[in-house]
Amino acid sequence: MCEHHTPVHPTRTGPPTSRIGRRSLLRTAGVAVAGLAGAGGLGRAAAAVQETSQNGWPAASDLPRNRDFAVDGVLFPSGVAHGAPDVILGYVARQFAATVEPLVDPGCWGFSYRPVTGGTSLSNHASGTAIDINAPQHPYGASGTFTAAQVSAIRAILSHCDGVVRWGGDYSSTKDEMHFELNRPPGAEVDALVQKLGGTPQPPARPTISEGDTGQAVRDAQTLLNQKGGYGLVVDGVFGPATTAAVRDIQARNGLTVDGVVGPRTWAVLDA
Repeated sequence: MCEHHTPVHPTRTGPPTSRIGRRSLLRTAGVAVAGLAGAGGLGRAAAAVQETSQNGWPAASDLPRNRDFAVDGVLFPSGVAHGAPDVILGYVARQFAATVEPLVDPGCWGFSYRPVTGGTSLSNHASGTAIDINAPQHPYGASGTFTAAQVSAIRAILSHCDGVVRWGGDYSSTKDEMHFELNRPPGAEVDALVQKLGGTPQPPARPTISEGDTGQAVRDAQTLLNQKGGYGLVVDGVFGPATTAAVRDIQARNGLTVDGVVGPRTWAVLDA
């Protein structure tokens, strides 16, 4: 399987699967973003940078995602990120199943929050923007696991994706022929491909959050508050007193009910 995952299928015999099994024993460390708030209150706190994977997409252990991502009845455990990744990787997986080979179960994976093996940068799996397809047949490090006709079919899929999707079989170093990932950060190229594929990726509905809440929605709010009002919040995903104060301030400045709760109307101001 891909270097970024821990196997969930039974160990198989043979050299390629032994290589996969050894990778499941690798111990990986999580990547954290830390921020230090200086003395002097809200306006002087230092803002932390939100985590991103190698391709520039937001990454988090609690990333909102489509956990039911499946093709031809084969589930990709943990799914993929909502929106454009769901549309694009869904297209890739469906075309793979239709033109390259049928999907196997178990053997396909999606989201996994961890750094790349042997490094500290977050894998693109950590942002829900990568999938592994038929891992037992195409183990990490093996080359030439597809026939010439299959490679031609993969090339056709990639060509239709206009450079937005990269195949692990094209890596210049260790090959990863099971692996497909978004190769562009969020932006115009990704949006154009989504429209080409006929998708309508909508971000998940923003949850209502308030003091005491934690997670990705809080990080999003903190990032937007810093962008809108220069509050200097530490983007740590913890809705504490400083975040409440910033929310109340921006609510007052925009004529909203000042309650410190980020609900639909406050989200609309932050997202505008």
